[in-house]
Amino acid sequence: MKGRFSAVCMVAVMLTTMLGAPLAASGEVMQETTTVSQEITTTEPRDYPNGWTHRPVVEVFTSLSCAPCMSNSEPQVIAMHESLKQDNSQPYTIVTFHQTNGGAGDDPTASQEAKDRYNYYSPIGTPDGEIDGGYIQSQDLMASVEEAGQREVAPTTLNVTQTYNGEGAFTVTATLVYLGEGFNPDLTDPTGIPQDIADGDTLDYEIQLFMIEHDVYAFSSEHGGMVLTPMVYRGNAGQPATGSLDAGQEAVVMAEWVIPSEIEHPSGHATPGVMPMDPMVVPGNIEVVAVVYDQNDEAKSSSPNPKQGLIR
Repeated sequence: MKGRFSAVCMVAVMLTTMLGAPLAASGEVMQETTTVSQEITTTEPRDYPNGWTHRPVVEVFTSLSCAPCMSNSEPQVIAMHESLKQDNSQPYTIVTFHQTNGGAGDDPTASQEAKDRYNYYSPIGTPDGEIDGGYIQSQDLMASVEEAGQREVAPTTLNVTQTYNGEGAFTVTATLVYLGEGFNPDLTDPTGIPQDIADGDTLDYEIQLFMIEHDVYAFSSEHGGMVLTPMVYRGNAGQPATGSLDAGQEAVVMAEWVIPSEIEHPSGHATPGVMPMDPMVVPGNIEVVAVVYDQNDEAKSSSPNPKQGLIR
């Protein structure tokens, strides 16, 4: 990041409405994203759990057909999911992107979109955890969350709502506010100071709207039967929204996500190509995870293997 010193950024927050409803009828995903920016006069920073600066986001790359995943990433995610159920503060956020790696390569929830996110980080395999956009790459998810939660971040708030229309589609609205506190160049990176001066007190953002499903009941060839896997990525609502905000401005992003009836398994899957969605999406288990990334933040953890050149 550019040395901003406020400790009030939300990397990912979920403020959602989830309504149960019948399964959606057949139809392709329809996506539309619009953005509006306007000047605002009042906003209050949030107090984050544990005295952290923000709510870290944990992107987990896993597979139900991968032996190390079923003994490492899946148990960790399940334990963290159960912990979140008991903690109203929701101190962190998890998204699991299922892959075809390992074993029979037949994870039924592995999609091309999930593979695209995997390729974005270019890990060497699964299981893999990318915390705060690759600030930490680790298989020790909880320890990494605790480290990432204390790092400096740009001061923002991000509020999210979702509404189910009862006919197989969700409308998602994310409101991002930049709470800039003035220009503060990073003196530990002298080569970046000219760019800091050019940028001034501005947040160049990217907002991702990940649609996840809780408690997906799916077949695991590694386990030899059905398993319950949480926080499964099912697609994006709209395309990533980008823009710039000065201190005291907000951006509103709106998108529609139609529940898909088909899934595109990537190459390398036991059944590649477009297939009927199985297991089907349960609308009442869907939740949006909105994540704001600072396009000028490429901070790296002192832990091994932080990703180079990716936004946090």
